[in-house]
Parts: sequence; structure tokens; C-alpha cells
Amino acid sequence: MKYNLKTQAAQAIEKLNELIEKQAKIEIIEKKPRRTLDQNSLYWLWLTVIEAESGLEKETLHLLYRAKYLKREDSYITKIIYPELWEKIRTKVDGFYPFDGLNQIIDVISFSTAEIDSKQFTDYLNKIQDHAAQNFGLHLKTLDDEAFEAWYTEVM
Repeated sequence: MKYNLKTQAAQAIEKLNELIEKQAKIEIIEKKPRRTLDQNSLYWLWLTVIEAESGLEKETLHLLYRAKYLKREDSYITKIIYPELWEKIRTKVDGFYPFDGLNQIIDVISFSTAEIDSKQFTDYLNKIQDHAAQNFGLHLKTLDDEAFEAWYTEVM
């Protein structure tokens, strides 16, 4: 059963009390909002801007940023990839160096941007914004910046 607590809190509490009385086993899952369309559009805009400055294709940038900032735990990765190989791969990922085969192992070493919620995606975007400033000298604007529209027109 799924309940939207904003509109169905009373029904959810009623059902929960019923299940408690039956001594049923229950699982409650908090559904977090996924990334927003604005976040996703901004992300791909930023990758386009970084592509123009860095010479790296935006699909490669997408893989590198995922690998660098959405990395899974080492314990998870080393169950699938030999630890010695993971050390070599991690050196390239941490250094933000593209390499052949990244696209083939990306889902093993990192989360997908579609799997993270809007707060996690905001954190991800902030890291990319910092990385682009430090490594490419880019000041990536957000939708909240007053000068966003002028910047958008300039970069596109």
C-alpha cells in the first residue's frame, strides 16, 4: 500500500494501527523526490559548457563526474572488480582522467544520476560547479543567479 502523507495521512495512520493490532510485519519506505527536470537540464547545459572549454565530450564528462562524485563504496566495488584493478581505476577516476572502458564499468563503480534524489543531485551539481571553477576556470551559473539568462545566451 502506498500513501501520500500530504493528502492521505489519516488513512495511512488508520491502516498502520490496523496492522499493529494484527501484529503484522511492515516495511515503511520514505520516497524521496528524484532529481528535477530543471536540475537535469542545468546539468547537461553545464556539461556542454565544460565540453567547449575542456575539449572532452559531454558524454565522457558525464561518466567522469559520475565516477568521481557518485562513486560507490570500495567494499561494493571490490566484490565485483579485483581490488588491484580497482586501485588503478580509482587513480584515473580521482584524477579525472578519461580511459577506455569507463563506459563499460560505470554502473559498477558509481550510482546513476537517475538514482539520486533532488538533494543529492544538488550536492552533485555543487561539486561539479567547484570542479569546473578550479580546473577549467569556469563560473557555471545556476537558475537562481540573476545573470543566468545573459550567461545562458552568451554560452549557447
